[in-house]
Amino acid sequence: MARHIWDVPTCFFDGNYVKKGIYFPALLMATGNFLAKASIFLLFQQIFTVLKPMRIAIWIGLAVNLMIFCPSVVVATYYQTPRSGETWVSVIEDDRQRIAVRWWQAQSALSAILDMYTFILPLPAIFELNLSTRKRISIITVFSLALM
Repeated sequence: MARHIWDVPTCFFDGNYVKKGIYFPALLMATGNFLAKASIFLLFQQIFTVLKPMRIAIWIGLAVNLMIFCPSVVVATYYQTPRSGETWVSVIEDDRQRIAVRWWQAQSALSAILDMYTFILPLPAIFELNLSTRKRISIITVFSLALM
């Protein structure tokens, strides 16, 4: 059974922990978020093929998604890996780590805005459907998964 983070002694935080605990999760998080959001936009692309303004809005969403998450690989590689002669532990102690944290905070805010965009994007098409109010609410509930 693994220990909880507050039960781990400080001496366990060595170079191997830092390498596994900062850089690689940052890359995996950025890649996973990009692919998850891109898959939603590509699903919208299949569902709303008839509406040209919707297709343009979907491509804009895909481009913004790319601009939010692709720089993360560069930021993580440049600011969260040791340079020649450094150790993984020295990366934590260096001031350049603060720059990476600022990027991750900005990326989180932009990602939340993109989530709202993803939620709002199909609403005009849903409201134009000739359905009862109950069915519209059900469909909106399904599309509200973007807010999670």
